[in-house]
Parts: sequence; structure tokens; C-alpha cells
Amino acid sequence: MEASMDEKEASAMTEVSEVTDNQAGLESAARGVQASQVEIQLRSVMAGLSAQLRRTALEAPLRSVFLAFILGVWVARRR
Repeated sequence: MEASMDEKEASAMTEVSEVTDNQAGLESAARGVQASQVEIQLRSVMAGLSAQLRRTALEAPLRSVFLAFILGVWVARRR
């Protein structure tokens, strides 16, 4: 048996290594695209919740807001 590789074997191994590296790069890019899509969806959901909270706060009677504040202070002091 020969201990060293000939040029054809070395070339074949290099090609396989490059293909594997390219596949890993593509998979990494695909995960990045998926992450950015999730981030966009999350931002749109958060914007919707923020708008809903803003509307609720504007529509709430002052008495209810005051009561919620007092209840929050009372709970915080008990801890």
C-alpha cells in the first residue's frame, strides 16, 4: 500500500470538501432568511399589539385607570 495520495485522489477530496462547504453555506443563508422572516412577522404582531394597547388606554375611563394603578401599587407593596 502506498502511504501518499496521488493527484487524482487529492483533487477528488478537495472537490468533495468544496461541495460540502457550499452546502453548509447555503443552509446557513437559508436559516438567516428564515430568521429575518420571523423577525418581520414578530415586529408586525408587536406593532398590532401596541396599537391595540394604545386604543384601549385611550378608550378606558379615567376611573378604571386610577383603580388599576392603585391595585398595582397595593400588589407591589405587599411583595
